[in-house]
Amino acid sequence: MAGGGDYGEVRVPGGAEAVSFWERLVDASPSDPERFVERLFARSSGRVAQAYHMVSRLPERQQRFVLGSWLSRRWAAGTRHAGSWAPGGALLGERRPWVR
Repeated sequence: MAGGGDYGEVRVPGGAEAVSFWERLVDASPSDPERFVERLFARSSGRVAQAYHMVSRLPERQQRFVLGSWLSRRWAAGTRHAGSWAPGGALLGERRPWVR
């Protein structure tokens, strides 16, 4: 993504309704793909990117459910530790398969 070309924008899980959720979570707009992806992987030692990937693999209807219910309420309330999204951090855990 380096180089200043026109890359469009990132299509986030949850569709247009979820754009503001991802903007707040990542602290970057999907309309700035390079910055968005960079921050996505930087947040919470990559656990936010892991959550992004897991949610993106769900059918669209389930994406909207997950993002519109408990996840968005937890982050809107100021939860900063991604491992707290589930009891004991079970949802996101500490495992980062893309890091060796």
